Amino acid sequence: MCKEPRDLQSYNKDYYKEHCEKIRAKRRKMYDSNASFRNKAKQNSIEQYHAKRKLNPPTDRQVIINADGKLYYTIGKVAKALGKSVHTVRCYHRERDTIYGHQAQVIPDTTHTDQRGYRLYTQYQMSLLRKVFKAFDEGKIASLAEVNTILKKFWKRKVQSITLLGG
Repeated sequence: MCKEPRDLQSYNKDYYKEHCEKIRAKRRKMYDSNASFRNKAKQNSIEQYHAKRKLNPPTDRQVIINADGKLYYTIGKVAKALGKSVHTVRCYHRERDTIYGHQAQVIPDTTHTDQRGYRLYTQYQMSLLRKVFKAFDEGKIASLAEVNTILKKFWKRKVQSITLLGG
């Protein structure tokens, strides 16, 4: 009985499964004994590493420009401007504090998100957050509840998803 011919790729996979230990041992022996083989293997490894990485990532991923040319800031940029951690800013967004179980939302929901649903802040919101938290840190505003009241009063509510340039 004659078997149907298989494609070369599936044949190679099956062959490798059956003979992988022999092939690995042969490669190890070549790697240990042959300097040019070793150098070539190292070079291939480096090339594969760089092929998977982006060699020139954007210098600032925290400031985003949408198709209209408006600037939007990520939560990382906001956290840096406020002198807080990203985790703290995210906690300020939560409706309920999961640790203590009381109302905890300090910063209102953002009015803009990108395609992935990440929070984006306008220049106006960024400056408002800076001013309010600066006053809070200086003791001019007594509590986070007061911060929330001020932010709600001046926060713009129209929620939009934006299209980013190059994204």
